[in-house]
Amino acid sequence: MEWSLSHVILLLFSLSLAYLLAEAIYNLFFHPLASFPGPKITAVTKLYGMYFDMVQGDHGDRWSRRIYELHEQYGPIIRIEPNEVHILDSSFYHNLYNFDPDLEKKDSHVANLQHTPTTAAHRRRRKAFDPYFSRSSIQKIEPLIKSTIDKLTTQISHSKGVVDLSFWFRCMTFEIICDFMLSQPYNLMDEPDKSSKMVKAIVQVFKVLKPIQQIPVVSYIMNNLEHLPKWMQKAPSDEGLMYVKVWEEGLKPRLKKVREGKAEAEDGRVILMQEYLKNETLPEEEKSYDSVKQSVLMMVGAGMETTGYALGMANYQLLQRSDLLKQVKEEIATVWPSNQEEIPSWSTLERLPLLTAILKESTRLSLGVAARLIRVNRKRAVQYKDWVIPPGYHISMNQAFVLYDPDIFIEPNKFAPERWLQGEKSKELEKWYVPFSRGNRNCIGERLAWAEMYLTLAAVLHRFDMELYETEDIDVYPVYDHFVPFPERENGVRVTIKSTRDA
Repeated sequence: MEWSLSHVILLLFSLSLAYLLAEAIYNLFFHPLASFPGPKITAVTKLYGMYFDMVQGDHGDRWSRRIYELHEQYGPIIRIEPNEVHILDSSFYHNLYNFDPDLEKKDSHVANLQHTPTTAAHRRRRKAFDPYFSRSSIQKIEPLIKSTIDKLTTQISHSKGVVDLSFWFRCMTFEIICDFMLSQPYNLMDEPDKSSKMVKAIVQVFKVLKPIQQIPVVSYIMNNLEHLPKWMQKAPSDEGLMYVKVWEEGLKPRLKKVREGKAEAEDGRVILMQEYLKNETLPEEEKSYDSVKQSVLMMVGAGMETTGYALGMANYQLLQRSDLLKQVKEEIATVWPSNQEEIPSWSTLERLPLLTAILKESTRLSLGVAARLIRVNRKRAVQYKDWVIPPGYHISMNQAFVLYDPDIFIEPNKFAPERWLQGEKSKELEKWYVPFSRGNRNCIGERLAWAEMYLTLAAVLHRFDMELYETEDIDVYPVYDHFVPFPERENGVRVTIKSTRDA
């Protein structure tokens, strides 16, 4: 019998179909997770979750919400992928996110600080970065943070008409993290029109993080975008080209100076990435161009978006409650008299109980991270109630479900800073305050974020009287899961300035 091309194609198709059918039967009936609750389709394939992440609705990114709905149907533990179970039970959170060295983060196609696959590799990189994100190190860069905030408030005071606070907060946080890491500010606030395109480009990158994580070819394209032809960089929108410009014209030359040891900070402070590259305990692959590039991009992007979002949330909520706004302004005035120009220190501001409560409640509502965080224990089984998850299989939870758990936070959608001002009762809530996650993979930039938020919110409230302009809950509350949260409508927190006090 002679084999034609059509015969070969038919054979390959039949073999592929048989393989997929056999795999589906195995996943449904013989897989170690076969007995776990959940829809049959999620036991068979990851495509169901990918559909909700990338296709369903106007934006995709509804998988987290769909997971919550599946829990309502199937119970607190469900199988959401062939090799992954998800748990909706806040009481289990600290069993999964802790300092157990055997609980590793799931491998990812995105190579950066937040996606270092093994605990050992992460520990090496984290150990190298940790000293520069300690409280004492962040206090040393307070002059940098304050000068950038002064620039922010100057730009806001010179703005005419409607002011998009969300945009300006993103510019400010980008400036700070860029200057901190590479010693060279990007000067975003000097050119608002150009900066607006750049901020949109970075936001657009967050919106393709899910495809990057789930489809290796997309990860490859994004990691090599700078090498593609311009027409490919530009498709499907100008944001693609602008993202390349952010790197090519801004971050790349700055990183080049750092790698050559030529970067110098005007105030003599250490340059984070320059010190990182000098670290002799790190293997050379951790200092490679691609590795360092990914760390810079992720830190800059995440450092910009999460803190900027929380500051927008805080201002939105306060401008709706005149009584609370008046109280916190009076509290700030106790440490910042009207004849003093300089912003009080971080350590001074964090002693203000109402300001602290407002920031805690704002960060709770803005989540930090919207995506589920996946862990895997390759050495031993993990037990949840009567369920035993074998070694090597993925286990995930969403910190959003903890932060909005009605059994912990009464009326979870309500902005209620007073919940953090109730003595012992508030101390109980601290256990469930997890916008920066917990354990050995918690947010490395937490202290930097706190310093930025205290200093910025105090400065904005002290220097401006504002009114909201056409801003509603759908412009602020998190709906979409682009790894970091995004609201349903992205108009930003917009205000009009009623009066200004000179910085």
